[in-house]
Amino acid sequence: SINDVSVDEDAGTAILTVTLDQPLTSVITVDFATADQTANSISDYQQQSGTLTFNPGETTQTIQISILDSDITEADETFLVNLLNPQSSLFQPRLTKNQAVVTIHDDDQSTLSIADITVDETAAAALITVSLDQKVEGVFSVDFATGDQVAVSGADYLATSGTLTFNPNNLTQTISVPLVNSELVELDEIFLVNIFNLQTQGLAVSIADTQAEVTIDDDDQAKVIIDEISVNEETGSAILTVSLDHPVDTSISVDYSTADGTATS
Repeated sequence: SINDVSVDEDAGTAILTVTLDQPLTSVITVDFATADQTANSISDYQQQSGTLTFNPGETTQTIQISILDSDITEADETFLVNLLNPQSSLFQPRLTKNQAVVTIHDDDQSTLSIADITVDETAAAALITVSLDQKVEGVFSVDFATGDQVAVSGADYLATSGTLTFNPNNLTQTISVPLVNSELVELDEIFLVNIFNLQTQGLAVSIADTQAEVTIDDDDQAKVIIDEISVNEETGSAILTVSLDHPVDTSISVDYSTADGTATS
């Protein structure tokens, strides 16, 4: 018989024990060979086959399979080691357990983060990048949603939510949030994009940074203008209008004073 084993990806080798239930007085041989399951002989372990020889009195032999340590985050994976063709010149050995399952526990961890950005108000949309620090061999998803701060949905941007799906070996996904280009002169404003509800399907993925700040740079410019007028002397006062050529989303002030020309104070 052959035993099942579990091994960490960084262990280097998986050691399996093949056992006779009682010692024999003659030589017995048995062949073995690996076979893929979810683990792959190209990227997860080294394919191997051969023959084990039990000399008289021996009851155990071991098989060592090299395990490959990758930098890709994976689910636990398995491969098989099969026993076949037991032979002896005196006995008729039979296989009571002819297949072992080797489980490789992945030791990698990937983290997900979302980047702060600054964007001009004239841009059609703010493009926010969600990224992994290393590849993941599997599919997982994460939800996202915008949130007001100084910038307000409807007036400065359009509220957006949804789900990002990372397919195998994807490192980045992009969230597109439409912007509203108004004629209002404003200070730079910020809204938030949050990522949450990570669905990992058993993969070792976590969120390192859950929130991005999107800063909208206003592109509008307001000018202060004072008009020139003519007034009759008997009117009693001269009324001048000071105006802005664009509306402004804050209070502003400007000083004024008279100065002699040909008229004197």
